[in-house]
Amino acid sequence: MNTAPSPGPIPLSIGLVVFPRCQPAGLFAIADLLALLNHKAGRELFRPVWVTHGGPVAVSWQNQLLRDAVPLETVDCGLWVVPPLWATDVDQLKSVLSDALPVSEELATRQGRFWTYCSGSLILAQSGRIDGRRMATERWLVLLAARLFPAVVWDAEAGVAHDGDFSSAAGLHGYFRILSEWIAQTMGVEVLRTLESGQFLPIPSRESGAFRPVDETVVCDPRLRRLLEAAKGTPADRIDLAWACGLLDMSSRSFFRFVADKTTMTPGEWLRRIKLRQVGRLLATTDSPLREISKELGYQSLAGLTRSFQQATGYTPQQYRKLFGELEFSPPVLC
Repeated sequence: MNTAPSPGPIPLSIGLVVFPRCQPAGLFAIADLLALLNHKAGRELFRPVWVTHGGPVAVSWQNQLLRDAVPLETVDCGLWVVPPLWATDVDQLKSVLSDALPVSEELATRQGRFWTYCSGSLILAQSGRIDGRRMATERWLVLLAARLFPAVVWDAEAGVAHDGDFSSAAGLHGYFRILSEWIAQTMGVEVLRTLESGQFLPIPSRESGAFRPVDETVVCDPRLRRLLEAAKGTPADRIDLAWACGLLDMSSRSFFRFVADKTTMTPGEWLRRIKLRQVGRLLATTDSPLREISKELGYQSLAGLTRSFQQATGYTPQQYRKLFGELEFSPPVLC
């Protein structure tokens, strides 16, 4: 289940990990936001700790960074944040991974939770800590990542993935997505909205990453787009594999291969996700009761809809509305 990380002890020490040729911009943004959250709370809830292995670190632009960072092997943190690495080709990527191997090996011995985003997941992958774990990654990286670290379950469709103590996000700014979910859970949705309204955090699309595979801007194949548009106008209880095969004039075997190849999802799950996205949009943009939404979109079972929605997004419909809702609110004053 895609479940956001839970709060930790107070104050929570957060290790911001730097290593040779990393891209640390996101770490600085996280550190600034943690300071802001401490200020809002009026006490130290979060204690960022810059950690590295060895001396000063030459980052992506070859500058020396954080000469006074704490040696990674000497500190215990409840949460570790691993940033992306900088590489322009496969050979350079392998070189960066080789240089960062001492960091990976040290992270393999650390306890706590882990956040990573973009290519930072490769640093954790070579530590062996995420074998068998589902990790979000980019489409351009997924095949290479799977070849280098086949024991990891790489997911190029999910914008954010939570698997046990590990949270990962696609994109160079993926840390915002993990951080936003975490702030909503640890400090409340109202605090998250305050940070967004004050432009301390970007205002995201009010939608779970679980719906990315059925986003019209992502679906490029014309046959899939035709199917997607048709499904949006068809009651949920009428959508099944026979309906889809008839629409595209394909055999069930050909249709299964086609959808699996284009989306890395099973056809049934992809079709269900289309209608569930519509449910999510109505939850986020209206105050209609779930029963009315269910009836409007053609679901026969309210309990079945709730179960499917939670399995797909990691949230109950009520939790989803609270986290992703676009209804107006009056933000409290930050300072």
